[in-house]
Amino acid sequence: KGVVTTIAGSHVLSGSSDGPGSSASFMLPHGIALDKQRNKLYVSDVQNCKIRSIDLSSCSSFAVSTLAGSGSCSGGPNDLKYPFALTMDHDKTNGTYVYITDRDDDSLKRIDLYTN
Repeated sequence: KGVVTTIAGSHVLSGSSDGPGSSASFMLPHGIALDKQRNKLYVSDVQNCKIRSIDLSSCSSFAVSTLAGSGSCSGGPNDLKYPFALTMDHDKTNGTYVYITDRDDDSLKRIDLYTN
């Protein structure tokens, strides 16, 4: 049997705080995508309307930061409104992209990690 370990967030505290995994907070984390090139895990933080990044290279702290989304949940072409599922595409010519289904904005969005 495997052992379950919490690397980020807390079952007793929800919010949108960045920082070490033990003090970071989320509101309905849902989709994840692993970026092996950057050693990061991207998480759709649905009710905060953000995409969060967890640094897997800092295994002792699992630092969490906001990659995209203002948190206003306004949607539109350059913001997020309840991002849901994520996937990655490593394009050696054009960079790396995170694709997002933005559920309540009825759209698919992309983050260009190469220029971001």
